[in-house]
This record gives sequence, C-alpha cells and structure tokens, in this order.
Amino acid sequence: MANVIIDIGNTLCKVAVFENQVITQNSQYADIDFNSLKQQINFSEISICLVSSTRAKPEKLIAELEKVTRCLWLDGALKLPFENKYATPNTLGKDRLALAAAAASEFKNQNTLVLDAGTCLTYEMVTSENEYLGGAISPGKQMRFKALNTFTEQLPLVEPKKSFKLIGDTTESNIISGVINGMIAEMDGTINDYKSRFTKLNVVLTGGDQVFFAECLKNNFFARPQFLLKGLNFIAELNA
Repeated sequence: MANVIIDIGNTLCKVAVFENQVITQNSQYADIDFNSLKQQINFSEISICLVSSTRAKPEKLIAELEKVTRCLWLDGALKLPFENKYATPNTLGKDRLALAAAAASEFKNQNTLVLDAGTCLTYEMVTSENEYLGGAISPGKQMRFKALNTFTEQLPLVEPKKSFKLIGDTTESNIISGVINGMIAEMDGTINDYKSRFTKLNVVLTGGDQVFFAECLKNNFFARPQFLLKGLNFIAELNA
C-alpha cells in the first residue's frame, strides 16, 4: 500500500505518491480538485492521505478524499517526530512543520538547519536534542525582483540569470547583483551564525530555487529536492 501527500503551497499544489518512503508519482497543479486526483491516482491502493496547506483548509477536497481513503489534515492534533519549541505553534506554517519533520527524521539527533529557497526563503533549526526551535522567514528570489518593480516607478521587472556580476554596469545587472548577491550573502552569513552556536551542524538546501543557488554558496550543504514532501510523508507514517 502507498501514501498520498498533498501539499497546497503559496504558488503550486504538489501531489506525491510514496511507496516505502520513495516517491513513485509526482505532479504539480496551479490549483487542485478531487477529479484531477482520481484521474492520476488509484485510491484503492492508497492506505493514507495527508493534506497540508499554507492557504485556507480545503474542506471540499478533504470531504471527497475521506470517501475513498483515510485522510489526515495537518494540524496541531497530529503527532510530530520532534518536540515543538516554537513560541506560537498555532501560527507556524505547515510547510515549516514538514521541513522540520524531514530534518528530524533523516538526521536523527543531529543539529540540522534547513534552508528552503522557494516563494519565501525560510530557515528551520532542529537540534540534536530533537527540538524544533524556529528560524527565520525572508523574501524569496522572485519576491525580491517583484518588490523592486512594484514599489518603485522606474525600476523594471528583471528576470534572474545564472550568470551575474558583482558590480553591475546597467540597471538590469545592478538589480540582479543586488538581489542574487544579497541572497547569497544572507544565506552564507546565516549559516555561519548558526555554525558558531551549534556544533557539527548539518545544512540542508531545498526548495524550487535550490538548483539556482546550489553552486553559489560557500558553505557545504546537503541538496535535498522534495524535502518538504518527504517530511509530510514522515508525519503521515507516524500517524498511520
């Protein structure tokens, strides 16, 4: 039997089927409904489905899923593979819970910092005592480019490029330098600050912009695509 993981994020809806902790199907949607899912997934072979959302709770979708399989909604009632030390757990994003779960499950009893470079750039810290402490939230790459265009009258909306200069000599190259070099400095600087506090720190880089930044960081890290989905699957299995 397999698990279905549904992650409704800020930008995309991601659906993955796991068998023995390995992704066997993986799809993305701008939006999601049950009809789309049943065309892709044989629910007679599914033992459990976990739904997570950074948006409003999809009541209709969950009601449809409950007719064909056991369906869990990720909230504070579910067991987690770590002790949550976040001061305001009710305000903690489901995506961040999933990343912390992946860190606690894959790097058991080790200091682990997860950087998720997506719509937002987030940092999640799980300690060797298996405690999730929190971290930080920062604007992601596309958000920074859009902000410069939106909140000024003259600056254009620029598309990021893999090749960029430190010293820009056009408005476009100045914007790219400011955004990309600024993010690299932020990520490396934050990692160094965490390393000064936590010994033998594992650093994980994931998210939609993982590949873009993979060659830019000075610090060593574990590249983990779909780390969030894997964290959700760990939570599903823990609650099965």
